[in-house]
This record gives sequence, C-alpha cells and structure tokens, in this order.
Amino acid sequence: MLDSNTVWFITGCSSGVGKSLANIIHAAGHHIVATARGVNTLSYLPEGPNVLKLALDVTCRQTILKSLAISIEKFGHIDVVINNAGYALMGDSEAIPESDARLQMETLFWGPVLITQEAVRIFREINPAGKGGTVVQISSIGGYLTFSGSSFYHAGPSIQESFARPDQCAKVLFDAIVGQDQRSLPTRLLMGAETISLTVAENKRALEEMQLWKKETLRCSPGGGVKDVPDL
Repeated sequence: MLDSNTVWFITGCSSGVGKSLANIIHAAGHHIVATARGVNTLSYLPEGPNVLKLALDVTCRQTILKSLAISIEKFGHIDVVINNAGYALMGDSEAIPESDARLQMETLFWGPVLITQEAVRIFREINPAGKGGTVVQISSIGGYLTFSGSSFYHAGPSIQESFARPDQCAKVLFDAIVGQDQRSLPTRLLMGAETISLTVAENKRALEEMQLWKKETLRCSPGGGVKDVPDL
C-alpha cells in the first residue's frame, strides 16, 4: 500500500514524465529521490526532509550504486523504482558514430537493467521482510512503431520490452529471490508501455501526424525524399 512512508526513486526527473511524476509524488506527501544528470535541473522541487535530489548518470554503474546507497542511507528503504531516463538519437544509421549508438543503448537498456538488478537486491536484502518493492519501466510507443532516421532509438524500447516481459522476467526474478531467501517476497515488476485506447478520430489524427513526421524526417535526411516514404 502506498502512503506517506513510501519511498520513490525516479530517474530522468529534469523534464517530461519524470518531472511530472516528481511533482505529483511530492504533492502527495511521499518521500522522493529525484535524479538527473544535473542536480540544478531539479530546482523546481522544494528542499525538505521528504526530498532527495541526486546527480545520476544511468550509463555509469558506479553512480547508479552510489545514488541508491545514498537513498537507503537517508530513507532506510526504497519501495518504488521508476526507470524513466532516456533520449532519442536521430539520424541515418549508417552515419551515426558507434560511440553515439552505444551510448543510446547504454541509456535506454543497460541503465534500466543495472538499476533493476540493484533495486531487486534492495527489495530482498534491505527492505523489511515481506515488503518487497516495485520496478516500473517507462517505455515508448517507439518499441512498436518505427520511423526513418531513428533506428537506434527504436532498438532501445524494443529490447526493453523483451527484457521486461512480465510473464517471463517477473517469474524468473521472483523464483530466484524466493529460492535464495527461502521466504515469500512480493517483488512486482510493472514494466512495459501502457496501452491507451483511442477513439477512431484520435487514431486517424495520430496516424496522419506520424505520417507527416516521417516524411519530414526523410526530407531532411541525405539522399531521402518524400517519394520514398511508404504508407504507415
């Protein structure tokens, strides 16, 4: 049950979904660990005993472990971990440097994986017996729909979905935890993109907007052209 003692750990809180979640959770009176690459981007959150702002680079194992350890030191436990940090790398796949492509995958895949692994350890070894915890993966429609000029970005949420498929990953982690500790521990993995039902009109408008976006992407790409764009 989520209450004022709940501790949330969220990545990518400088803007977008992460920032909105941080504001909502703080307004609800819960404890929050808000992270971003630059702590100065978290100035919208007021200082207080329920707020911890940390610099976190999700591509670095050391900073991941350090930020989670500092969170435990301050609040004593972590109940909910939300993997939200991410960005989109755009451009022709044959022209993108390998280092840039690898950084995209480190951010969208390996970062959440490493955070999830450490979070599960915390749920098992540090949280009160039987309390467990929840990991939420913020995914993207980019794991299902693809557009020209964003191959490496789409690869990120696609592999996230495969890694975090609840009917496989949750059972594997749960069995491993129970087998090691010999006790039942309700560790829940709530991961994957949320599906939102659209009306016929909304769906048509969304498809039209995506088609225009795809055409513009190709138009701006070397060697691309509107004539080369297939229908979605």
